[in-house]
Amino acid sequence: MQPQIKSNDKRKCRVAIYARFSSDMQNPQSANDQIARIRYLVGRSLIRLLKFPSEQWDLVIIEDWVTKDEAETGKVADRVGYEKILDGIRRNLFDVLIVDDLSRLTRSLGSQIGLYDILRFYGVELFSVCDGTSSEAPNSKSHFFIKGYMNEIGNDDHANRTKRGMEARVLKGLSVGDTCYGFDSEATETRLLHGHDVQSHFKIIIDEQEARVINLIFDLKLKGMGHPSIAKYLNKHGYAPSTRSQKLARKNPPKWSPTSVQKILSNEKYIGIWRWGKRKMMLNPETLKSVQKDMPRETWVEHLGGGKIREDLVIVSIEKWNAVQMIVQQHKQNFKENKDRNQAMRACKVPTGAVSSLLAGLLHCGECGSTLHQITGTRGGFYGCVMHHRKDPNACKNNRMLSRRKLEPKIIEVIKQVLLDPAQLEVAAKILNDMIKARLKNAPDEIAGLEARQGELKTRQTNLVKHIAKFGDASEAINAELMDIERDLNGVTTRLNELRVAKVDKLLVTPFALKARYEKLAESFDKDPVKANAALRVLLRDGLKCTPIPRTKGRKCNPNENLWKIEGTVLVGGQGRFSNLLYGGPERVRTSDLRIRSATL
Repeated sequence: MQPQIKSNDKRKCRVAIYARFSSDMQNPQSANDQIARIRYLVGRSLIRLLKFPSEQWDLVIIEDWVTKDEAETGKVADRVGYEKILDGIRRNLFDVLIVDDLSRLTRSLGSQIGLYDILRFYGVELFSVCDGTSSEAPNSKSHFFIKGYMNEIGNDDHANRTKRGMEARVLKGLSVGDTCYGFDSEATETRLLHGHDVQSHFKIIIDEQEARVINLIFDLKLKGMGHPSIAKYLNKHGYAPSTRSQKLARKNPPKWSPTSVQKILSNEKYIGIWRWGKRKMMLNPETLKSVQKDMPRETWVEHLGGGKIREDLVIVSIEKWNAVQMIVQQHKQNFKENKDRNQAMRACKVPTGAVSSLLAGLLHCGECGSTLHQITGTRGGFYGCVMHHRKDPNACKNNRMLSRRKLEPKIIEVIKQVLLDPAQLEVAAKILNDMIKARLKNAPDEIAGLEARQGELKTRQTNLVKHIAKFGDASEAINAELMDIERDLNGVTTRLNELRVAKVDKLLVTPFALKARYEKLAESFDKDPVKANAALRVLLRDGLKCTPIPRTKGRKCNPNENLWKIEGTVLVGGQGRFSNLLYGGPERVRTSDLRIRSATL
């Protein structure tokens, strides 16, 4: 006879409990009843564990791990309580998990088998009270598989019965939870469930107060207002997104958004077209989470058997609906065209804003360093700090704006002066000539390398010609290789001729030639904004730093004074010129002395 182990000598076994009930139609006390039953069995040592027998282990319920999910389906894995239990298993925060039934954890076959593997890997024992089985039993995996398979079949049968019942109600024109803003529902029948009267078979009716708001939204759209403007108007004038939510004593009631306005304007239910089954919640087998998927047109179910307009549920007239849809479609077409144009410009490596903004990407805020974008197009357009005007006004206090029609000509004027300055042209020509002469000093070595390359190309060319003459092989690949060799040979020959006639002491670039080149470039500033923006990105490599100058104070101060300090470096031929501009008012542009700063082109 084995000696009895005293309770004080037993080791502690940490126990977690999980409970769940499926829907609001079930008894809300169901989860609490499951937990109470498990507590009773554990307290009287009526649960026989295999890995932790009660003769050697004292089962201690960890209160922090008494977890439940209420009104949650077992087909999906993204449940708060269930995810918490999985996290506890992985972190080894308890030794045993007890449930009333395996279906309380999951009703999916794949999830059931996956859960079994997780339990075995982390060494946690699972005990199901109703099944009377432990995950440590020799045949437990087979039991998990059979139980999961039965639950899976039950899920499908239950889903088919539910869908059949909902389709029957749709064909009668009743609500199946598909009402939206503008509509309400009222029960037409009452049935007894769990000893309580439960209302059912809800008839759809129009909410007159919300219907007036819907017509207001359509009217505002016909006046040319966009979705954000309509949302702001509704919020400003106190129109709640739902009269039912307004009845609830919420601290922060919901607000209208551009997305909610867009959904209102595209909802066919407001003209009496009711379709059910356009989308379906499905379980993603990879993530085990429910996602919404669009269903084929032939599977949709229409109210009252289809082909009928619910005249009793029409809120918006068909004339108003068609007029709004034409506006919406036109906006979508304009958006698509602009998107395609911008994508084509990016594919060509042309700045998106270069066509409409000469200095796009070149102006930077002196306060925060952000880019200055065109903020408004009125009166020729104005540049402003994108951080203040588009992102976070608190991050940058620079609310001043620069007029395009006043700023751009002055910037171009300064750049032209720098480009065509005779002294600068002399310096640029000298630097370029020094660079060319340095390369020509290495001409003998380069000539030798090019001659070797020329001989190699001629040999390959001769061999291919002989191959064609002997075998008559004039395939596409052979012809393409011959063309490549000929192209390379022409380039090598041209470069050799240039090096052989070049003289180190010869002046290769003159200031006059540079001036002609820069004059041609300056012409593009007025004619081709795309080319001009690309050229300015090279000349103004670091861009222009724009810092607003504080307005002067005093009795004679001008409150509309708008002075800016604009700094930047223009690179010309190897030298940079640094300019400070003071900008403000129609004629208040002054240029300070220009200083030369060394920079490499």
